Amino acid sequence: SQTINGLYDIFITKFTPDISSLVYSTYGGGNKDDIATAAQLAPDKGFIVCGYTESTNLPVTGGAYQTKLKGRKDIFIFKVSSSGQLVDYCTYIGGGDDDFPYAMAVSESGNIFLTGTTKSGDFPMVPYRTDRWGNLLDSPYDRTFNGGWDAFAIKILGEGKLEYSTFFGGTADDIGLAVTYTADQKIIFSGITYKESTTPQFPISQNAFQTSHKGNVETFVASLSNIIESKDQWGNTRRRQDLLFSTYLGGSGNDYPKSLILSNNIIHILGTTNSTNFPIVNNPTGKKIGKYDIYFVKMANDGSSVSFSDIYGTLDDDSASALVLTPVGDYYIAGITNSKNLTQINPIKGTGYGGGNDIMLLKFSYSDLRIDYPVGSEKICPNSNLNIKWSSETFSATDTFNIEIKTNLNPQWENLATNVKGLSYNWFIPPTFFADSVWLRISHKRGTIAALSTPFRIYELPTILESKSIPEDTKVCEGDSVVLSVKARGSNLKYQWMFNGSPISGATDTVLVIRNINQDKKGPYKAIVSGPCPATVETPVFNIDFIPRTKMIHHTSDTTVKKGSMLLLFAYAQGDKLNYQWFKDGEKILGATSNIYMIQSAASPDAGTYMCKVSGTCGSDSTQPIKVSVDTVIVKVDYTPEKDVNHYIVGDLLTIILPSGLETTPQIVNIFNSLGQRLNSNLYNIEFHNGKMIVDLASVPVGVYYFELNTGRI
Repeated sequence: SQTINGLYDIFITKFTPDISSLVYSTYGGGNKDDIATAAQLAPDKGFIVCGYTESTNLPVTGGAYQTKLKGRKDIFIFKVSSSGQLVDYCTYIGGGDDDFPYAMAVSESGNIFLTGTTKSGDFPMVPYRTDRWGNLLDSPYDRTFNGGWDAFAIKILGEGKLEYSTFFGGTADDIGLAVTYTADQKIIFSGITYKESTTPQFPISQNAFQTSHKGNVETFVASLSNIIESKDQWGNTRRRQDLLFSTYLGGSGNDYPKSLILSNNIIHILGTTNSTNFPIVNNPTGKKIGKYDIYFVKMANDGSSVSFSDIYGTLDDDSASALVLTPVGDYYIAGITNSKNLTQINPIKGTGYGGGNDIMLLKFSYSDLRIDYPVGSEKICPNSNLNIKWSSETFSATDTFNIEIKTNLNPQWENLATNVKGLSYNWFIPPTFFADSVWLRISHKRGTIAALSTPFRIYELPTILESKSIPEDTKVCEGDSVVLSVKARGSNLKYQWMFNGSPISGATDTVLVIRNINQDKKGPYKAIVSGPCPATVETPVFNIDFIPRTKMIHHTSDTTVKKGSMLLLFAYAQGDKLNYQWFKDGEKILGATSNIYMIQSAASPDAGTYMCKVSGTCGSDSTQPIKVSVDTVIVKVDYTPEKDVNHYIVGDLLTIILPSGLETTPQIVNIFNSLGQRLNSNLYNIEFHNGKMIVDLASVPVGVYYFELNTGRI
């Protein structure tokens, strides 16, 4: 239909597989309200919908079991073709009161299984037949309405024939909520039953897993046979239906089933409970958590035992909506939660509670996967290979896996490797990768995940960020200090300062102070930075040098000079870029800026106290006071200086070329220092060769000297 017919109509919409466009969309219904409660694809790709209706003019088809509305609300079953253009089948099912179907399953052969609840005492019972004397020949399992609301179980064959329809329940209200079927097309259904106030009449089989009703609203699980034909002693054909099993499932509160799936001869039941003592089986950690939680149960296909059960939930309300099993036994649970504290694992979208009731989706995998190495707490060097290993009883070396990591620096999971075939992976850790905490997880496409609960550490290799000296110029004054420092980053760093290629004992800090620099401390310095890993880094070399401290070494001592003679004062100092200044009686002598101060002809005013100050790059110094006296006593000496006395110096040898006629005559030589004091002759040696006098001055101290050569001609 292209138009809405009643206040509420059902609709059926089919999308393309990628949900990008519609294949068809149509209304379905009659002149009043029509509410769909379940739907499923048919084997021929048609679509089957069940629900309840108040409409009197549904488009029932030929061969329909029931063509008219009998009560206020009847069940309808509505099937459209795969194209959505035709109604293949439509029928009412119901009695004179309200009837509600809540679950439907369609088998591969096209059989339809329904369960729900009815208030109609005349709800259709099939098969039902008596002989002409009123003896019962055909009957479903329970053809007697038990009062209030009774559950029902219905099977419709693929061609639309109603094979059976039966009541199911006790004296209290009973509602069918979930249904499935066996390989031989027997129905299994589940629902709720309220606690009976009288002697319990609810059907429970002898070998049931739970035989007593423990709470107010209890889950039940039951199975009925197909119609069984037999011959009585008179040859009459009789048809009956047997109870295969029926069991309670629940605790002292309320327990509601939602989904029922039979797989590998195990009944999987999903529901919601607020019972604090819901039966937990083979699951030591399972426990009730919040107000309403989701339960999941694996029950034997005869209802006699439970092999596993668990509770999933939060501190608030959680309810089950749907259960899906995969061919390999994994299962998905969809539900609703109003809790803010849902523990999320690998969330598909978002990380927070959205408000009100949120949808939640869980996946459980019956598979194992474990990480064998690393196991956590390892300390690993970068620039090396980490051989990640894992194992599984479910998967093999032909399976592919994804590997992810996250760190304390980047808390989001990131792919390390995808589609890794096998059970190991060799990760070359880049030299620049580091983190104090690294978490690892390995996953399979089935959703199975193995993750480290304890992180491991990848060290940071040392890196020098800065190295410097104070002062920046490492050539300093003798006796001064230089401070060398290094700033680095990395894990568990160690420092070692080196001098001339050898480690300095105890120099293992980021700072090295070199004090009182002298010749012994001059040379190359550097720091080596290391960590737990083999890699090391070095600072640039600091070449430490020094400038000698400005220091007075030698100077003229107190002296007396003859009046009219030369006054020669000297001062010798060590240092860099030296400057001299002479003083007399505390006053600066203008122009006297050499290390030698000389007066050609001393006079009485030249007597006094002299001093020389020297300054340089590295400080200043001065001589001791030098007392100069001028002797004014005149002594007449006849002296005629010899002319034409030539000389030259090579190294420590003074060569004097003797005047003509004196080559073979022994000479008398006196050597005087600048103070007029004669040197001891043991300090020098004289030899004569070929008219030359050679004087060896190697042992004579540095200074200014005068030579007196006595020719003997006086």
